[in-house]
Amino acid sequence: MAVRYIIGGTGKGKSELCFKKIVEEAEKNLNKNYFVIVPEQFTLQTQRDLVRLSSGKAIMNIDVLSFMRLAYRVFEELNIKERLILEDTGKNMVIRKLLGTLKKELKYYNNVVGKQGFTEDVKSLLSELMQYGITPERLEEIESKTNSQVLSAKLHDTSLIYKAFNNYKKEKYISAEQILEVLANEIGKSKLLENAVICFDGYTGFTPVQLKVIDLLLTKADDLFFTLTISKKDYESEENEKFRLFHLSKDTIRRINRLAEERG
Repeated sequence: MAVRYIIGGTGKGKSELCFKKIVEEAEKNLNKNYFVIVPEQFTLQTQRDLVRLSSGKAIMNIDVLSFMRLAYRVFEELNIKERLILEDTGKNMVIRKLLGTLKKELKYYNNVVGKQGFTEDVKSLLSELMQYGITPERLEEIESKTNSQVLSAKLHDTSLIYKAFNNYKKEKYISAEQILEVLANEIGKSKLLENAVICFDGYTGFTPVQLKVIDLLLTKADDLFFTLTISKKDYESEENEKFRLFHLSKDTIRRINRLAEERG
């Protein structure tokens, strides 16, 4: 297993170089699986680029997927029948119902429950918390340590709504943000990912749950490629100030390197 970075400035051909390497290897190793993981909106264009670079104008053993589509591929392989996915519209309906029943218990948000846009804001907040692995219990822990009455009230209300939302969906539904958590639990069983070559393109950083998936892929795949926008000077620099132009890419490299070191 190896982790490889393809770095450079914007428009310098990082993706092209990575795709060429993937295509060349895939044409020589037809029994091996190759995956190119990109943000959802880039999947079609990436497929076109790979087909253009291939000698036969076809990609037989290369899959272009987003993180979510990778999860569904593994679920299909393992015949995992997942609970119903609660999409944004469904989340809004559930949250609106819960806010009505919790209104009297809310300390800070009780006066804005019926206002336009509040349900959407709560839905976005819960989605963000789930993506970054923040639990209701973590919010309660922070609440117990804060000296601000306003912040304490906000944390109390958010935790209350978050718990009610989790309890409502736990038997029948799963939110889109939790799919990668389920994937992480199943990666070890997948033969599809065994000894695969995986390229991550189009990302400047990864959420904690995406990093968890990457961490587990380190134990399954032969090679992991990452294309990242960062200059050679910044890549080699020891400085790590957050205000620097390529800090996010450098921080991503640091996080992946730490995972790779822990996996040996």
